[in-house]
Amino acid sequence: MFENKSKLIVTVFFQLLLLSQITQVAAQGRSAEALARAAEVKEKHVQDLMERFGVVGVGIGFDQQGEVAIKVFVETQAETANLPQSLDGVPLVAKVTGKIVAMDCLKDSNQWDPTARCDRPVPIGVSTGHPNVTAGTIGARVKDSSGNVYALSNNHVYAAENQANEGLDPVYQPGVFDGGLSENTIGTLHDFEPIRFCTPFLVFWLCSQTNTLDAAIAISSSANLGNSTPPYGYGIPRSTIFGDNNGDGSFDNINDLLNLPVQKCGRTTGCTTGRITAVNTTIDVGYGAGLARFVNQIIVESDVVFIGGGDSGSSLVDQNRYPVGLLFAGGNGGLMAVANRIDLVLNRFGVTVDGEAAPPPPPDTLGPLTSSVNVSPNPTAGATSVNLSAAVNDSSTGGSAVAAAEYFINSVGDYGTGTPMNASDGAFNSMSEGVTASINVSPYIGQTITLYVRGRDSKNNWGAVSSVALNVTAAPLAFDGFEGGWSGGNGWAGAWTRSGDASIVTSGGSYAGSYHLRLRRSTGYAARSVNLGSSGAYLSFCAKVNSFESSDKAEVKINGAVVKTFTNATQSNNTYACYNGSSSIPLPSGTVTIAFDAGMSNQDDYWYIDNIEVKRTP
Repeated sequence: MFENKSKLIVTVFFQLLLLSQITQVAAQGRSAEALARAAEVKEKHVQDLMERFGVVGVGIGFDQQGEVAIKVFVETQAETANLPQSLDGVPLVAKVTGKIVAMDCLKDSNQWDPTARCDRPVPIGVSTGHPNVTAGTIGARVKDSSGNVYALSNNHVYAAENQANEGLDPVYQPGVFDGGLSENTIGTLHDFEPIRFCTPFLVFWLCSQTNTLDAAIAISSSANLGNSTPPYGYGIPRSTIFGDNNGDGSFDNINDLLNLPVQKCGRTTGCTTGRITAVNTTIDVGYGAGLARFVNQIIVESDVVFIGGGDSGSSLVDQNRYPVGLLFAGGNGGLMAVANRIDLVLNRFGVTVDGEAAPPPPPDTLGPLTSSVNVSPNPTAGATSVNLSAAVNDSSTGGSAVAAAEYFINSVGDYGTGTPMNASDGAFNSMSEGVTASINVSPYIGQTITLYVRGRDSKNNWGAVSSVALNVTAAPLAFDGFEGGWSGGNGWAGAWTRSGDASIVTSGGSYAGSYHLRLRRSTGYAARSVNLGSSGAYLSFCAKVNSFESSDKAEVKINGAVVKTFTNATQSNNTYACYNGSSSIPLPSGTVTIAFDAGMSNQDDYWYIDNIEVKRTP
């Protein structure tokens, strides 16, 4: 069944309703999230956009501010007035290209003659074609796993828009428009991806099927077909495609192609340069047999003529000669071109580019980067052993495997003299490793120490250190966070004694955990004793006041003596503050009673206390 979508064949323009209500969502910048959001919105609206009169394509690119945008390609300036400025919060940019047509031969003047018969083996980037086709371009020499070599071009160049016979029909160099005859045969059509055309219905096109490729290969030989452009071109393309770091034959991230400078060598306009301005593009292309809709296409634009009739089949490569696409259509007077993704082309035919191997990576002379250094627990709160962890990565500093890691305490020594660390997964065998170590910190109680970590790669390069500070603290003599009621905590001589309006509550926003002590009005009182023996200690705690007026106060008492007073002038309203370190309260030796005594005037005046600690060091 056909889709419920249509496109008027004749050129008629009229005002259409907005596609959808415009809503504001975050899809700004050039982040992966913004690109993914734009792709989602594009797919949501692409069918409606493509059925607008004069719209020939929709893709993902950038606007003039460098923000991710949906790019809409239109035949004339008139169509731009009917387009919204954004869709679902993603900016929309219109580009006038004229009609997009498959590039058959339109003879043009050139500073060199890629239209002539070339000595065998013929270079790529020159005239070729099926006997029933005017002329196109040889894009590349490709090969299969058995070593057979093929000429790569378009379906409409080698298979005459689905009309040719695989295994029978020859391909010429040059094409027949340029004088090619049977004696100019360089190969035989081997395989092509059929083009699925839209169906004409009255004055409409019904596009129930889409295409990703206009591609074909002809079996040839290294005696008839070379793998380099003529000397004035970019030369031999790379055998590996652009952006395939994992070697699976596909682009790692299609969005990496955006704004990529590219070049091509073709039969008509020669060797030209441009820039990829859109990916993931849906576009309608006109052929002699009718209209065909393509999806997942690459758009190239240039300020000067980039493509012309007869350039169809040209390979699109980056400035380092890594293949990117297979050109097959253009518009806007040759300033805009459309290309199939080269990874999809090669994978369809089970071939690779018969080109030059990528240059070897430069020698690895840099050590790995160390990051995310973490130690736990921190502070130690009496723990004598801590776990040190970090991430060590050599992928951006040479690409070698991480081979070792070491740590130092307080000062860094010579390479290889630190304490070895372990790989988190049990083995050092990749460019990125998590590393860990267990450290005895009992000699450093009462100190803040610095832990330094660095890694070494398999080329024996040590990297720079990264560090983290660790506060080594003794276990408190007594502690209560009020999570265990009036008898909770540890280290105390007995339970809390309390009177008046004193409660352990969850309301009011505790400092830590779920519970804290609340004292109210002038009657709230709570006290608890701790036996410190012959040595003194320090009291630390966290507290906050709520709704204190100028006459309200609250007091901390040690053995009945006031040691700290809270008023509305000494503490911000309803904000916890902790009194530790230099602000902790000294405690005498022997049995000490710590009391919190409220002296407020109203029942809606509150004093909250949490995380009470008694410890030997401040």
